[in-house]
Amino acid sequence: MYSGGKIPENGLSRQNIADDNIHYPMIELYQSHEITFTNCVFAHTFGRAFSCCESQNIIVNNTLVEDFGFDGIALYQSYRTQITNNIIRDGGIIVHHESGISNNADPEAIILNNEITDMYWDGINIYVENNVNSKMVIKNNHVHHTGRNNLLDNVSAIYLTNANNVSIHNNYIH
Repeated sequence: MYSGGKIPENGLSRQNIADDNIHYPMIELYQSHEITFTNCVFAHTFGRAFSCCESQNIIVNNTLVEDFGFDGIALYQSYRTQITNNIIRDGGIIVHHESGISNNADPEAIILNNEITDMYWDGINIYVENNVNSKMVIKNNHVHHTGRNNLLDNVSAIYLTNANNVSIHNNYIH
């Protein structure tokens, strides 16, 4: 709990976060394999709560992710990630265009039984690279109160880009 960061002189936006690799993760995995986080708390962070890049078979289970400045859980070019039975709430406080769960190119991710609430932007944001046939499952999630304070447009509970063969069912969205 509690990690900091600072806003650069030119401010923070989705673009300069990507360009300058600014994300201040509380937990960051890079080229890691077979790691499980269970019964954890990631809370009160300036940046991302959890970031996973170029990793395989990572599990985040039964974890509380709350009060985070950017994304709650962010996946980048990882494979077979499982995000299950978590509470993800009160996010995107510093950079509002961020999600509870952001999956950038894990075509085999399983996002199951999570509650995602009180986000400034999307609850779950999925991007799959072009022409990749995924086996992704998004099931039994409870996503509510996205688009906090009506600050942003184009807000979704579950947002997909370039998606093929994604199983989305039994989610409760309001």
